[in-house]
Amino acid sequence: VNMSAITIRLPDKLFNDLNVVAKYQDRPKSRIIKQAMQNYILDIMEDIEDIEDIRDAEEAIVRIEAGEKTIPWEQVKRECGLLED
Repeated sequence: VNMSAITIRLPDKLFNDLNVVAKYQDRPKSRIIKQAMQNYILDIMEDIEDIEDIRDAEEAIVRIEAGEKTIPWEQVKRECGLLED
C-alpha cells in the first residue's frame, strides 16, 4: 500500500488529548489520527452521496412534471424478478 505523509499543526489542547488517548489505547498517535481521518472522510462521503441522491430525485421530479413517461412500479418489480406472476 502506498502512503503519503502530511504535516499538521494542532492546538495544544488537542495535541495533549491525543497523547492521552494514545497512551490509554497503547497505540501510536499516527494510528489514532489515521483512524479519525478515515471516519471523518467516510462520514463526509456519505453526506455527499446523500446530496447526490437528492439532486437526482429533484431532477427526476422536474422531468416527470415536464411530462416524461415513467414505468409503473408493478412493471419494474416484475422485470426485476421481485414480483411473482
